[in-house]
Amino acid sequence: MKLIKRIIFTILSLWISQLCFASQAPTLPDSYSGYPFSAAVLATGLSGYGIISSGLNQAKIEASAVFSDDINRLSSVSISNKGSVFFWQKLSKETTENTEISLNRIGLIATKESEKGYLTGLVLSYLYGNIAAWSNTPGNAYAFVSSGNGFAVDFAVNFTTYKPFIIGFNLKNILAYMFWDKYDTERLPFALQANLQYIYKDFKAVGSYERVYGNINQNCFNIGAEQAVNEFLTLRAGAIFRGPDIDKTAGFGVKIKQFLLSAAIRYNADKTSLYMVTIGAVTK
Repeated sequence: MKLIKRIIFTILSLWISQLCFASQAPTLPDSYSGYPFSAAVLATGLSGYGIISSGLNQAKIEASAVFSDDINRLSSVSISNKGSVFFWQKLSKETTENTEISLNRIGLIATKESEKGYLTGLVLSYLYGNIAAWSNTPGNAYAFVSSGNGFAVDFAVNFTTYKPFIIGFNLKNILAYMFWDKYDTERLPFALQANLQYIYKDFKAVGSYERVYGNINQNCFNIGAEQAVNEFLTLRAGAIFRGPDIDKTAGFGVKIKQFLLSAAIRYNADKTSLYMVTIGAVTK
């Protein structure tokens, strides 16, 4: 009995110490945003990011990679079948003057299409990562690595009864926390996204408005379009409006039998560029 009391006292002491002395994690405002799952989404200005596609009913596997002046890595892998998607996604890998942040997530997307003309989706994610921090300041030199684990719950719905329009809403981080062993617990910012698609034959126009709440209150408006030239080639373009800044996007998609290839480029307002490539295959 005494041993149990000592264990409980030790756990409570460590928890109270963490509350009293732990500091806020040095994550950046976009550390948990992640890259899109597909270059097709990036090419159309990220405006389809929150829309659950009925194409998830296809069985396929996809992998994406991003490239820029300081980035060269695999960004996501997804396997979909019968309305469900299992995925891994790189959320961020960022280096500042005194920190290096690496965040990832593994998750499951479950969708259900109703006969009444709407499609719903639930996203459950497990978050994990590390923060390396250091300082060479005389008298205050240190170096350590903090590990974190967490979870996130998202929900989305599409209304398909107003053809040729599809209206969608996405609630991101309804319940989302990251627990660090050397920093305070983080509450991920809640985001509300409204989406609109217009589809006419082989042409699709998409637009979305996103509002992020919490420590970073920001608005983002995205537009994009794609045109299928033939059964093999699709051309895409878009724009991302972030306050006074406008990022431009473009790309293409190629389908040869069951194999898929998409490529995209994002020209940022600060003159930097980001490239993304997605390869995949429809398995059924």
